[in-house]
Amino acid sequence: MVKVYCLGSAVSGDELALQFVGKNISGFEFVKYSGEVEEEMVVMDVVKGVSGVTVLGLDEFLARNPVTVHDFDYGTELRLRMAVGEIKKVSVICLPWGWSYDQVCDVLKEL
Repeated sequence: MVKVYCLGSAVSGDELALQFVGKNISGFEFVKYSGEVEEEMVVMDVVKGVSGVTVLGLDEFLARNPVTVHDFDYGTELRLRMAVGEIKKVSVICLPWGWSYDQVCDVLKEL
């Protein structure tokens, strides 16, 4: 089971990843990110400008101009923790802005 740390905020449209917290789908265990880290991490967040569920590295994700303050905060925290060696790799599952829970589930079930 791959643990996926869900990011999000109460901003309308940005809360989609948080709807997965507590669920297990297709070998993914979704939890809310609360500061714990693993050597290799997978996080999930809503991203403007992607047309489908996309996986990016942390630098690619941050280069997309974070939409909310939490995007900047989490990105900076994860980047700093990588710099000090707590984390070796971060993959970001990017959910398209405006998609529904069911649309994302359909894609995750195909992985």
